[in-house]
Amino acid sequence: MAAVSWFTALKRAALYHWNLLFVGVASALAALSGRPDVVLPLAGAAEIAYLAILSSNTRFQNLAGAVEGASNDAGEQEPGQTAATLATLPPADRARYQRLSDLCTRLRRLSVGDAGQEPLGIPDLQLQNIDRLLRIYLRLLAGKTNLERFFATVDLEELRRDLARARQRLDALAAAGDDPSRTAKRRETVLDTIATIEKRLDNYRLVQENHDSIVLELERLHTKIAGIAEMGIDRQDAASVGREIDLVTSSVAGTERTMREIEDLAGVSSFSPAQAPAGSNRRPVRGGVRA
Repeated sequence: MAAVSWFTALKRAALYHWNLLFVGVASALAALSGRPDVVLPLAGAAEIAYLAILSSNTRFQNLAGAVEGASNDAGEQEPGQTAATLATLPPADRARYQRLSDLCTRLRRLSVGDAGQEPLGIPDLQLQNIDRLLRIYLRLLAGKTNLERFFATVDLEELRRDLARARQRLDALAAAGDDPSRTAKRRETVLDTIATIEKRLDNYRLVQENHDSIVLELERLHTKIAGIAEMGIDRQDAASVGREIDLVTSSVAGTERTMREIEDLAGVSSFSPAQAPAGSNRRPVRGGVRA
């Protein structure tokens, strides 16, 4: 998630439902008190202080960015895109996502009241963030699948054998004692072969590191989302559920940033199911996905 602007955080703070309620109540009190010249300046000062403090808070900025991102994702999402992505996943991953999605669907129903039960009352802001977390989880699953397809195209042992043979040829050329001018072309060809194989091996290691990071983040995010949904299903208070949603949403900022780096590194746009990682000589992404 890109760094959110101060203006975006300010806008979200101003539109927060509790703030809108405060503005409405303050306006009504000013009208009923007969002293709007006293009440309105006090309310205005409190509003300015609230907006300044909240919009400059790092945690709130992360949450505001998450909501903005969720709105953008929803606008860009084509009909059937989720189903199309799910169709590319292995059956086990598809079933795991579906179970998690079902838990979140049940949480949303409980929030507005389901089967005659009293509504749990989780604010829309937190429900939007749950949807965003679920989309991130699916995106990570698609990324993992693409990287695993890459592994299936590479025979690591064969690469190592090819490298050993190329180095033996190079040693044989040096030991033959022939005129260097006569062996220069062959030596250059063998050196190029060695460099290419080493680059492919380095790329394989890079993709393996990124795959391991994605797997760790998938485990963490699955546990967090399931835990939040189960808190709501267990009828814990909406404030506790909302706080947990906020904490998890804030924590995925680094995950989204690392996902974009991996996509750029591997030549895969948004982990498109039709694409597979390409070779790269860039440095591996380290430490961005929170384990």
